[in-house]
Amino acid sequence: MTGIVKTDQIQGAQGTTVTVPTGNTLAVTSNATVGGTLGVTGNTTMGGTAAITGNTTVGGTLVNTGLITASAGVAIGGTGSANTLDDYEEGTWTPVWSSSSGGSVNSYGPQVGVYTKVGNMVHLACYMATSDKGSISGTLSVAGLPFASEDRTSLYQSGSIWMNTIPDGSDFDGDFHIQIYMAPNNDKIALQSLDGDGGTANLTHTSLTTNTDLMINISYRAA
Repeated sequence: MTGIVKTDQIQGAQGTTVTVPTGNTLAVTSNATVGGTLGVTGNTTMGGTAAITGNTTVGGTLVNTGLITASAGVAIGGTGSANTLDDYEEGTWTPVWSSSSGGSVNSYGPQVGVYTKVGNMVHLACYMATSDKGSISGTLSVAGLPFASEDRTSLYQSGSIWMNTIPDGSDFDGDFHIQIYMAPNNDKIALQSLDGDGGTANLTHTSLTTNTDLMINISYRAA
């Protein structure tokens, strides 16, 4: 069939194949519903909506300039669950100080947190400043995370931290650095000091001053 294919020539033509000769273009300017398999080996220009209930095989390059929605996920390199990307999300969160013995920080400066979640991996970054430490006491942690960590035995996950204040000697002994981690099945970031003798201690409220600034980056597997 060559030339122009009229609508009344293909309506009701079940089981009929429409072939577009080489060198010609099939342009669909309204909606197209395909109930079987659509095999495309060349270029296809479509101005409407294609509702396909079967499989679509593209032998060339598929270029899309709009939004692709895949509610069941995208399988890459295989069709099993291990090869399927079924979640992507970007957002913000509000970091706060949390303690084991109660109390709270009276006032903060900036509290900025952002995250990107790709599959079950969460990538977090935050900055917060304490302007009035208030009545907070006990062991410190950072709360407000958008996702809890995976409940997997012994899967502790670490990140990087920067603080601008030095705690008193109850937390540190000589040379030290601060480290953070996520424990399994937890929604808070734990903070520790590592002293010059190789020992660790949880950071407490004595680590906070009126002007404590904190920056954190961490990636972890979510629940």
